[in-house]
Amino acid sequence: MTASTRTSAGHRGRRIATAGVLALAAFGGATVSSPVTPSVAAPPPSEGIVCTNPSNSSAGHKNYVLTAREGVIQMPDGNSVWMWSYAAGNGAFQYPGPVLCPTAGDVVTVTLRNQLPVRTSAQFYGIEGVQANGIAALPQFDGTVLRSLTSDVAPGGSITYSFAAPKPGTYLYQSGNDPELQVEMGLVGAMIVSPLALPDPDVVAGLPPAEAGFARLAYDDQATMYSAEHEYLLMLTELDPDLHYAVEEGLVLSSEDYAGTYHPRYFMLNGRSFPDTVAPNGAAWLPNQPYGAMAHVEPYDAVTNPLPALIRYVAVGGESYPFHPHSNHEKVIAKDGRRLLDGPADLSAERFAIVVEPGSTVDALFTWEHVEDPYTQANPIPVPAPEGNNLTEGDLYSGSPYLGAQGNLNPETQGKNVCGEYYHVAHNHNLSEATNYGAAFGGHFTLIRVDPADSTNCGNA
Repeated sequence: MTASTRTSAGHRGRRIATAGVLALAAFGGATVSSPVTPSVAAPPPSEGIVCTNPSNSSAGHKNYVLTAREGVIQMPDGNSVWMWSYAAGNGAFQYPGPVLCPTAGDVVTVTLRNQLPVRTSAQFYGIEGVQANGIAALPQFDGTVLRSLTSDVAPGGSITYSFAAPKPGTYLYQSGNDPELQVEMGLVGAMIVSPLALPDPDVVAGLPPAEAGFARLAYDDQATMYSAEHEYLLMLTELDPDLHYAVEEGLVLSSEDYAGTYHPRYFMLNGRSFPDTVAPNGAAWLPNQPYGAMAHVEPYDAVTNPLPALIRYVAVGGESYPFHPHSNHEKVIAKDGRRLLDGPADLSAERFAIVVEPGSTVDALFTWEHVEDPYTQANPIPVPAPEGNNLTEGDLYSGSPYLGAQGNLNPETQGKNVCGEYYHVAHNHNLSEATNYGAAFGGHFTLIRVDPADSTNCGNA
């Protein structure tokens, strides 16, 4: 799955696709005949991946309706940005588009309704055999000029794509029309394909009862077992607000109208820039940006907490993003929906930085471990702790260097730490992209929260 079919030159020519950790002690086919809105059985979880309900489904079939439309998102610095994106059926505008979650082998249909002023489409990266209105989805040309990388639809119309859900993994979908403009404007989303295979029942039987129900496989391989309680998506995107303003004013409807002037100023995780990235899913003050981007884990323990978290990365931007969790390395197990294997040899590897190229996806397992003894109040750090007047304390610092403990904060600090949890940052290692319009820290920057194990105060007993 590559982006080699794009032909534009320079930085904009690479814009054809575009998903923590510093300790926080010092840091605070057919057309649609009638509108369809997916039903929502319950409020979304406050964290983790939120899969979009199909408009209707049956055994082995998942049917989705996406609406390409215009809307506005909010930035932490008070700016607002005009966007295009995919909504779920008649649901509210959202950026990025809905997360589609079929199972491997499902027959999937995605009906795209176009409410934009230009032709558009949905291209499913890494998916073979896609049909559009019952025939093969193919690149579209106006004469000899490439119009779209896949079958597309005019303003006011609809088109239905269908395919068999491929092997398990993380996939990207986005507009195939003028991606340098339309993907930048926000026509992008993620698809997660779950395997039919189940974890080894003997292994599950040996898990703590509270963990056994969350055991899942990311791929058809027992080495990819993880806890579904700790599964996260990080979609890395970027945008140039000047381009979006020009589109809003009707001055630009093609990337050629903006040739040579592209300059990204905002960098987004799941459609938000820090500090909004750490807000929960469905935060009321971000009505069009429904997905948070903070991972939440407990310390690894071979007996009581053996299952890792799973982090799914998707990149849509002009260059590779070296995303770095400060707390522990992550084990990269797959790329572009494919396990890292050489025949039977497992090529999974621990990584200091998770490099995600434009148009690609990366899946990584993550565990947080006490690596120093561990230190506790009963086994203290063997150096004197800094005095309070030598500390700059953030709101989320507990007042203590020990996980699960809380201490005294300086009087001017408004403590928001709940139960002695740790926070680490995760961010793009290109620090110019961990900014909001050049102001640090922002952009591709979020947190990983580590709760003390089995803490009733944290609600995870």
